[in-house]
Amino acid sequence: MDHFYTDFDRTDGSSGDITLSYGEYADNAPSDYGAFIARAERFVRSYDPSLDLLMREWRATRTDKATDMPWIIVVETYLRRR
Repeated sequence: MDHFYTDFDRTDGSSGDITLSYGEYADNAPSDYGAFIARAERFVRSYDPSLDLLMREWRATRTDKATDMPWIIVVETYLRRR
């Protein structure tokens, strides 16, 4: 598995907000998240190109689950349905 995602659709009729989380395992924590953010953005646009961006957050967390890829890089994208 080279990446994963989760989605949280919190629409209850009164809100059109949605959160998409995109993650990748990596061999180290990046100093520049640009490439990860770009891949997350491509994923968001493939999920639904009509969503408006509200905000993004990103982080690197050491998991030590795999010796060759001990880090997980996550980009959380907060969106709103039009």
